[in-house]
Amino acid sequence: MEEHSLLNMISGYSDEPAKLRQIDEHYRYEDLLMESVMWPDLEKCREALRGLEQTYYRNVFPPRFPNDPVSEYRESTRRLNTVLRIAARRGGLPPVFLHAISDGFAFRIYRMRTVGELEPFREYMAHYYVNAVSEYSINRYSDEVGEIISYINYHLLDKISLSELAQQFHFSESYLSRRFKRETGFNLSSFVVRSRVELAKQYFRMGYKSVTQVSQLCGFSDSGYFQKVFKKIEGETPSKFIAGICRDGNEVLNTP
Repeated sequence: MEEHSLLNMISGYSDEPAKLRQIDEHYRYEDLLMESVMWPDLEKCREALRGLEQTYYRNVFPPRFPNDPVSEYRESTRRLNTVLRIAARRGGLPPVFLHAISDGFAFRIYRMRTVGELEPFREYMAHYYVNAVSEYSINRYSDEVGEIISYINYHLLDKISLSELAQQFHFSESYLSRRFKRETGFNLSSFVVRSRVELAKQYFRMGYKSVTQVSQLCGFSDSGYFQKVFKKIEGETPSKFIAGICRDGNEVLNTP
């Protein structure tokens, strides 16, 4: 946007105190939404979304695509995905999970062709982020174990050993092993495998349906081994997990 156009827009708002109040209210609802993700609270999330619906999608801001409502909704939904992603990151959602979820949503938004698809998707997307932070955030652990888990998540696709972690964080292996299991309920190797399986579930939910591709994305060099541990942990094969997503009405999309 050219500088004079921006200045004209700001000047126009200054002549409309009611619109300025709505803009201020919009950003307060956006802050509330981010809080609801950072400290997972579905009710607060619903309140924030209702407020954003009233203050953003009701022509408070000049439309970018005035003659194309689908593009307008798609743009606002992309923006919402960005806000939610930032909030989830601040809420302690590990980057590997954050990447799978935000990219998956971006691709799904890109494929949507009607307002009827996009309108309810915003709420689904926001609730998904809230639940993801609630389930996977490292903030529920002590500072020491949280820092270790953060390190594991950054290196989730690499080989991680107890001795490497003990050396990295200056603990004895026995102390680290006891402390880690006391807080997480799992020994290191089990925790890493389970985290990779959880990551795989996110990829499946976000649209990936190639078991081999997902196994590689999650650090499994052997697709057969991935399917074996997935079934052991989840009680069903990856293929049945994907079928369940489709059966429950969640679209499984082809990956680019």
